Amino acid sequence: MGKIFVVATPIGNLNDISKRAISVLENCSLILAEDTRHSLKLLNHLNIKNTLMSYHKFNERERSEYIIDKIFNEDIDVALISDAGTPCIQDPGFMLISTARKKNIEVISIPGPSALLSALSVCGFKVDEFTFYGFLPREKSDRYKKLACIKNKSDKVFVLYESPKRIKDLLLDITKLFGNSEICVCSDISKIYERYYFGNVRDVYDEILKNDKSELGEYVAVVNNLEYIEIEEDQISIEALIMDEMVKENISLKEALISVSIKHNIGKNDCYKASLKIKEILQNK
Repeated sequence: MGKIFVVATPIGNLNDISKRAISVLENCSLILAEDTRHSLKLLNHLNIKNTLMSYHKFNERERSEYIIDKIFNEDIDVALISDAGTPCIQDPGFMLISTARKKNIEVISIPGPSALLSALSVCGFKVDEFTFYGFLPREKSDRYKKLACIKNKSDKVFVLYESPKRIKDLLLDITKLFGNSEICVCSDISKIYERYYFGNVRDVYDEILKNDKSELGEYVAVVNNLEYIEIEEDQISIEALIMDEMVKENISLKEALISVSIKHNIGKNDCYKASLKIKEILQNK
């Protein structure tokens, strides 16, 4: 029976494609591409003339069924590529791979370039764990709500994709919700005009604002959420966090305990007990 090969292709520099990826593309009878016009440039560069078929989010369901039948009936190998990078990460492919797995068709990964992993490798943050959210909603209010949900999850490091037209608005929203956390923003990775911005969110925003070519190339943003603090015995106390919040934000004890609970992912009961202790300390002074 034929196989499906999930093939990573360059995200910029064409020399990043592996010898194994070229060999697979040469030997597969059918190559599925998100945008055939875009992928044809790569295949022409590699002098590969195999059959190219469109496979995108608008025809994914019907094409998946057609391709699975073709693999069974004609015993052919099929390659899946995206416009750039590793397929099935914020790209079409899920339906095909899921169906193939259920039909016991072998699916093989041909690893290679990935904007997500490339950005993580150069961000300079400790990445022993991270959360990937991909592209946020386009509408400003929906994007802000999603970021608020991310904030409540207290991810230490999280990664977002964003279009060049919305990157500035995204950074402003991050500043509002995550303070001046550290961020690494990458654009056009491995291309001629690749750009890397590193620093606190406000400084990165100012740097991008100065760049008259900032609205070119998609962005990957890696956020190091400095507001997330795990509360352990040898770290700062909840009482100290609440007092610090009261002074910095000029708010009441009740408001501060709610704010600390949300910002640092601490249970409301723990914050309430800490507030009682603060009251007791102040009364005894």
